[in-house]
Amino acid sequence: MLQKYICLGACLINSITSTAAEPILLDDQFQLPPGFHIYRAAEPELTGGSYDLTLDGQGRLLVAEGNSLRRVVDTDNDGIYDAQDTIAAGTPLRGRGPQGLLVFDDSLYTVSGDGVQLFSGYNSGAKLKHERRLGAPFNTGGDHAAHTILRGLDGYIYLVSGDGGGIGERKHITQENSPVREERNASVFRFDPEGETWECIGSGGRNPPSLGMNYLGELFSFDSDMEFHVDVPFYRPVRLNHWATGGDQGWQGVGAFPPHYVDCLPGVLEVGRGSPNWGVFYEHTQFPQKYRDSFIVCDYRWKSATTGRYASSGRLVVFHLKRRGGTWNAELTELAKAKPGAKHKNGRPINFALVDVAVAPDGSILVTDHSQGVWRIFYDPAEKPKVPPIVPNWSIPTSDLLVELLRLPQQGSEWSRLMGIAIKGQARFNVTKALQVASLDKTLPSRSRLRAIRLLAPKFETLSSDFISKLAESPDEEVRGQAAWLTGIRGKAEHEIALKLLDDFEPFVRRRAAEAMMRMPSANADAALIQRLDDTDRFVRYSAMVALSHRPTSEYFGASSKISSPRVLIRLLVAAHLRKERPKPKDAADVIKQLLENRNLSSEDQIDLLRLLALYRKEVEADGECLELVTAYLTNEFPYANPKARWEQIRLIGAYRLSQMLAPLINELLKEKDHVTQFHIATSLADLPRHEVGRNSDHREKLADWLISTQDGWFSEFGKKGLQFPGFWGTVLNKLGGLHADILVPKLGQLKPDGQLAKSSLSQIDSAPDADEILIGHYNRAQDNAVRLNIINILERVTTDKATQFILDQLATVKDRDLRRALILGASTNGRRVKPKYFLTALFEFDDPDTINSCALGIATFGKTLDLIPWEPATPIAGHIGAKAVHFRLLELMERQPANASQLEHALSVLTGHNPIRENAHPRVIWSSTSQDNGDKAWFAREFNVTSTPTKVELVITCDNEFKAFINGKHIAASKTWERLMRVDVTPAVREGKNLIAVEGKNLGGPAGLVARLVWESKDGKTSQLVTDHSWRFTRSPKQDWQMSGVAEGNWGFSLDVTERTKSAIDAYHSFTGTKADSQPLAIQQYWHKWYLHHHGEVFVARRFAKTAQRPDEEIHKLIASMEQPQGDVSKGRALYLKTGCYACHGGIVDRKITIFGPPLNGVTLRLKRTELADAIVYPSKQVVERFKASLLITTSGNHYNGFITEQTDDFVSITDLQNKITRLPKSEVESIRLQETSLMPAKLLNSLSDQQVRDLLAFLKSLR
Repeated sequence: MLQKYICLGACLINSITSTAAEPILLDDQFQLPPGFHIYRAAEPELTGGSYDLTLDGQGRLLVAEGNSLRRVVDTDNDGIYDAQDTIAAGTPLRGRGPQGLLVFDDSLYTVSGDGVQLFSGYNSGAKLKHERRLGAPFNTGGDHAAHTILRGLDGYIYLVSGDGGGIGERKHITQENSPVREERNASVFRFDPEGETWECIGSGGRNPPSLGMNYLGELFSFDSDMEFHVDVPFYRPVRLNHWATGGDQGWQGVGAFPPHYVDCLPGVLEVGRGSPNWGVFYEHTQFPQKYRDSFIVCDYRWKSATTGRYASSGRLVVFHLKRRGGTWNAELTELAKAKPGAKHKNGRPINFALVDVAVAPDGSILVTDHSQGVWRIFYDPAEKPKVPPIVPNWSIPTSDLLVELLRLPQQGSEWSRLMGIAIKGQARFNVTKALQVASLDKTLPSRSRLRAIRLLAPKFETLSSDFISKLAESPDEEVRGQAAWLTGIRGKAEHEIALKLLDDFEPFVRRRAAEAMMRMPSANADAALIQRLDDTDRFVRYSAMVALSHRPTSEYFGASSKISSPRVLIRLLVAAHLRKERPKPKDAADVIKQLLENRNLSSEDQIDLLRLLALYRKEVEADGECLELVTAYLTNEFPYANPKARWEQIRLIGAYRLSQMLAPLINELLKEKDHVTQFHIATSLADLPRHEVGRNSDHREKLADWLISTQDGWFSEFGKKGLQFPGFWGTVLNKLGGLHADILVPKLGQLKPDGQLAKSSLSQIDSAPDADEILIGHYNRAQDNAVRLNIINILERVTTDKATQFILDQLATVKDRDLRRALILGASTNGRRVKPKYFLTALFEFDDPDTINSCALGIATFGKTLDLIPWEPATPIAGHIGAKAVHFRLLELMERQPANASQLEHALSVLTGHNPIRENAHPRVIWSSTSQDNGDKAWFAREFNVTSTPTKVELVITCDNEFKAFINGKHIAASKTWERLMRVDVTPAVREGKNLIAVEGKNLGGPAGLVARLVWESKDGKTSQLVTDHSWRFTRSPKQDWQMSGVAEGNWGFSLDVTERTKSAIDAYHSFTGTKADSQPLAIQQYWHKWYLHHHGEVFVARRFAKTAQRPDEEIHKLIASMEQPQGDVSKGRALYLKTGCYACHGGIVDRKITIFGPPLNGVTLRLKRTELADAIVYPSKQVVERFKASLLITTSGNHYNGFITEQTDDFVSITDLQNKITRLPKSEVESIRLQETSLMPAKLLNSLSDQQVRDLLAFLKSLR
């Protein structure tokens, strides 16, 4: 019997072993409270890159490592683990190691693969069998994915997931009366051991890896901040959350709600900065009394908000909790932290990068240190401490069995549960009945009664209502609270018990009773819940409000007409908002008017009312009288004295766009000394509508001067701020610069030319009558080329002759290569007015594909042969001059840039007057640009002639991603699934003579392109065809009825051949039609090689350039994974880092600021194992960290923007793209916003590098400390 439950330290398994050694205490390397000791209990060779850990029923250690699970044992019971065995591996465990582990009887639960996995056969001694995934999928393995699982007091399993776990709406919820009706962001779930019934307990967190349940079944998490938001107004520090049932923690994705909002809950304790990881409640007896029932949590390593670099060792923190009203108070202490420069006995640095912690059977704790094994911390106040066995000898007691059962330690652990089963097996009495008697025995200590209830709780469904009623009458409030909890999870409509407890004198009990009503909503409880909306305790008020939201709004809201309490009225409306079932607009407006007319609101009621005005703005603005009252409420007493009320007042002035408050807000801004509050006021000012010229000019001048002053000082010093601060502040500047451009433009001399304020001011003037003069003047005054580049990018949108001529004049004199490239690209937008000599010069000067494409199309658009163009190359090329040099260069570019062969052929054909006699048997993929930006939308047109009335006309077409097609103005086809081509009979639409095919295409991310083939058959059986190629024209600004007029009206350019870039579309075409792909770039080159030989009498031989073949991904991955100590040249690696463009997103070079688009790479070779680093580089989309996922914004007009959301209000959305360009759009024009699952980092980035070049690059990455 004993062997079945507790290992005595003598069990041996078929395993990998390490040399046993005596524990070496490293107390002198750590900061520890008196009496505590630490040593490394498991070497990293045994545990691998461990993340999660747990202990099984025999006290053996399980650690998650990569795609496997290891069981680690101490075979000689000396306190040092010395053997391990892999007990499970493969796809169900894929990721960076399971991030949740739970052993329960013969089952093992893991959070890995595609969600919560169930394995069987744990007690068999063989490899575990994977049974199935439980419930709906979760994202796992990532920093913000699904994390901890634990067994609750009720025998159910609880799971916490971060905001990247694939949470949304009711994706995982199966129960109609789930306390949280719709999961969002980080959430806690409860499910039965079979995984069939799921409910959401709480939501709205950010990323809490930890989930701890205390002796009352209350849930807590150490939740992350968003370090990149430090110093922005909505930053929320790391904090301890109490997951009150049905609660929302207020995280919003971009920022968090303030803790005072009525529709979310405050944290228990704000900690500041940190990197929270896993934790456990300590319910053992080895540690001193102050640690009993405390929450011990790993704080991984402190991370810089600016660089993301880990700047200190980790620490083990302790939250000492005490009940306070309906919630808890907490005090934080440190249990363990490595001293600066701490080292192992072998001299290696101690990272102390803590991940997970568990309580061992002896009462010590075990802590995983990522890639550095497992630490053990124990308590012994003796002068010469003795290391106790991890699994002590234990024998089943033979007497006082109930007493022994009630004092079992760490009852949430599997080893303690099995001890309990062993004790019950010895009993000769009815254990269940004895526990019920003990739970009601007033002579027993409170904790003993609660433990009795805890041991009964797994059979909560079979307990009698009479027993629950007796618990509800206990003099001990915690026992009554457990009665309320049991009533709720039983779900047996025991309303009488819950309603009685809802009127309890202890707020803890009242909250628990309100939570019970969430699971058994009833009209009989409406009145009692409405009464509790006026409770003295905030958590009780909140729980009653959530419980009420489980009832149809129409069935209880009528009571508002008889209620005068502001607290109640506010929460009635918030409950309806939470349910997403608001009252009629007039009814809502009437209640709001009643609240606004109340002159006796408390400070708390005033703050709650201001939040209500934000939630119900739509109803307020639809009611003229109500809007007048709100306007007066926000403006007549500005600013409010209460700081929280003032903060919300300022926010709402912007949200309601109260333009009359411009001057008061500016005055408040200038008086304010706190920079974060200034940021907040400026944000509100940026939401006010544009002012008429001349109105409030004095105040606007002051605002302009203040904005100019932010170019220096706090707002421009990003060293200690969050990484995304520049983006959020840039968004505010972007709005204010545009709104007040008329004041700022005359002050251009005071604006830093490369700053966001200058950019946003200038971007608003491109359509002004004198925009060209202003921009040209600013260009001439600019002192550096970065500013000039910005101005040229704006000037190219100004379609005046003066602007175009200025660009051409600059091309004649400017020497800087980057500036010349910008000028030529600007000139190409007005190709018909620009002489081709400029493009010919650029063809010899530049090599990048975008410039080559622009030049080729500019030449083709102008349409003149080379002999009519007064131009000669400045220098010979390969010994050639004149026309021969031009021909040589174009053929050379065809060879070096096969993807541009079609455009280059088009230019060569125009210049030579030679039209290739080569019918394209197959279509090409065409688009409007080679960059194929997310959000592209293009309109294509092509005329064709049919000599006689066709008998049959068939169109095969697709477009990545969507299209609508027309022939002669008639809609003929449309599709949103580019993978499935369409074959359409379009005979009725085609006529004899001139015809027009027109297609509207949309790209929703990734490659883009249109591919089509139109085939018609005449009466004599002759077949003709039209395929997509560069002869098709495109526009981005179609005129009305463009489907009929085609290229006759508007600005149309030649389409670009993107077949090589959009291989997926052409492959789909050939698969659908059963044809084989031909190499058109090769065919073009062959054709023009022959032409060159015939025309010039010699063979074309291109100049040789070094080439490196593209290597397979697997080869690069294997190479990186094998480089533990890369022997490379850091200087050469830096050059490669520049060449590959990594710095654009990751920073890492001098004078290059880190952006919001990619994680900083400082210390990346230390914090990632080589296989993880190889995955990140070779397969960048395999695992994208949540905060670096870009968003795709689609407007109602079909425009697409890809980047990061840096503003999202009820009225506006701002998105910042990879070039840090900020686009601000009215919310009404936004159709959808969705996260992109693919990485912004391009794949195959290193596939052309040699082994040594890869070593050089890794050596450089290693140098980024």
